[in-house]
Amino acid sequence: MHVSSLKDDWYEYRSRQNRLVGRKNRRTYMLGDQVEVQIQNVDALRHQIDLAVLLPEGEEEGVEDGIEKGSPTVDAGSEDRGD
Repeated sequence: MHVSSLKDDWYEYRSRQNRLVGRKNRRTYMLGDQVEVQIQNVDALRHQIDLAVLLPEGEEEGVEDGIEKGSPTVDAGSEDRGD
C-alpha cells in the first residue's frame, strides 16, 4: 500500500519512531500494524492490486463531539527533528 492512498489526513513519516502520523487526526501507522483494506483495482497485466485502508467502526474522518478521532501519539516534545 502506498502512503498516498491514505486520504483521511496528511501523514508525516517520523523516522526515529518508524511511523506515519496524521497531522489533524493524529492517527498512527507503523510497519506490521494490522489494518482492514478494500480492493480498489486489480491490474492483471501489471500484476498490481490497489488497496484502500478501511477505518475501524466508529472512527470516521474528522472530529465528532469536539474530540479528535484517531490514535494518540507521543507528546510534541519528542517529534522527529529531521534525521
